[in-house]
Amino acid sequence: MKHDREEHRSRDYQEVLFKMQESANQALSVTTQLTSDHLDGIRYDYDDSADLM
Repeated sequence: MKHDREEHRSRDYQEVLFKMQESANQALSVTTQLTSDHLDGIRYDYDDSADLM
């Protein structure tokens, strides 16, 4: 009976680990996509604060 409980607990941990790995992979995928979108080499940073004076 003890072995069954430990095996069940092991499966629970494996499920949590799998979900965490999926979340991490999704986050890396989004980060990679966002990074690649900004690699065009041109960035414009406008300072519109002068218009407020």
